[in-house]
Amino acid sequence: MVKKKVIDSKEYDFTMEEICMSVLGVNRFYATILSKMVKTEAPKHLVPTACVGFNKFGKLTMYYSKDFVLSLPLEKAKGTIVHEVLHVFFRHLTRFKIDETNKHLAKIYNLGLDMAINQYIPHLPDGVVYPETYKLEKDKNADYYIEELKKLMEKQNQCPKCGGKMEQKPQGKGDKQDQGKDGQDGEGGQPQQGEGNQQCQDCGHEQPSNGQTLDSHDMWDKVIDDNGQVRDAKEFDIDAEYEVQTAVMKSIKECKEYGRLPAFVEREIAALKVVKRHNWKKDLKVFVNTVLTSKKKLSQKRINKRLPKDSKYLLPGKKKSRNPKLLLVRDTSGSMYDDKVQAELLNEMIAISKSASVFVCDCDTKVHQTYTVRNVKDFKSYKGCGGTSFEPAFEEARRLKVDGIVYLTDTDGSFPDKKNIGKFASHTIWVTFDDKRDIENKVPFGKHVNIDTK
Repeated sequence: MVKKKVIDSKEYDFTMEEICMSVLGVNRFYATILSKMVKTEAPKHLVPTACVGFNKFGKLTMYYSKDFVLSLPLEKAKGTIVHEVLHVFFRHLTRFKIDETNKHLAKIYNLGLDMAINQYIPHLPDGVVYPETYKLEKDKNADYYIEELKKLMEKQNQCPKCGGKMEQKPQGKGDKQDQGKDGQDGEGGQPQQGEGNQQCQDCGHEQPSNGQTLDSHDMWDKVIDDNGQVRDAKEFDIDAEYEVQTAVMKSIKECKEYGRLPAFVEREIAALKVVKRHNWKKDLKVFVNTVLTSKKKLSQKRINKRLPKDSKYLLPGKKKSRNPKLLLVRDTSGSMYDDKVQAELLNEMIAISKSASVFVCDCDTKVHQTYTVRNVKDFKSYKGCGGTSFEPAFEEARRLKVDGIVYLTDTDGSFPDKKNIGKFASHTIWVTFDDKRDIENKVPFGKHVNIDTK
């Protein structure tokens, strides 16, 4: 007989730590991904079952309701945890954007995403959705199920009696759909997320929804802060795509037992290895922070901390400059006109640099205009449409006394001599987009980043 664990004055058969450890017995690869995630109990009104999001430090976090997960039988609790792991493995968090303002379409996405992974989990709480729930083929991906559900839901969203629009009926506290055993919401194996009865907005006809979602997908790009408030991950400077991709790729590298993995996992791993994604935002952040950190000057008011405390000598220390400057150069030779990329690049620069002054320079074979920007609205129309020479932009950078250059270009032009550009030999980052060439060996100095927009 399993000894009960008392947690917050309630008795449970297992702790969250024991449930997570038991996943190792299901599949080592799942357990490896799970080890990359922080497990955090969340208020029940925010997370009725379980979900994946981030914490304020940018770590992937599995938020869970203690009353729901710990009340499940062990096999179903493990299934719930694996469900969250597979959302991460398939990168659902960043591959699919769910518009919660469109309830009908959001329902389709939520059901399709759950359907794509539930079919591979043998034990789950009762009432969740599977491909067979809608008589769809098995072993398909989320994109397939979402498109098929769109076709089916177009018909099912109509009332069978009057043809009116069916919408989810608001559920009260007494609705049976919300209650598990002993009348406690969400316990006894019934997921709280998902759909209750549907009701016609015209004639009032009711009918049960076909299948439920297990977890909340609207937390995928969110953080629950120390005050219990749900906030956007971007407020904490979290790159969700990079964090998810890194967790998955590290898990693949660490787990060598591919022969024991299910076929669908091996297929996805093979596809991931073919698609090499580059996180240009992280590279840009590292570059800008390095440039700004190096903008220091000697100060007699600050003692060099490297000297021993008992030293007889005093050497000046260093302090950061009060007004660092960055220059975004736009190659206006006719091959780099992509407003979306430039706007995203500028937003990243401003967000990273914060206190720095950011200038924009339009240049082809000569500098046509230079101006200060604070946000994307300050962008001016392009000037220039000739050939390409990078030398004038570097002369402009020296004139402005900037600390670093971000050059948006296809790199097809004449470069200045590395010996004549001083600090910019290391304080320049060349930014291309959708360029499959080996640019790294083409630029004679600085760093290169390619933005993949497809």
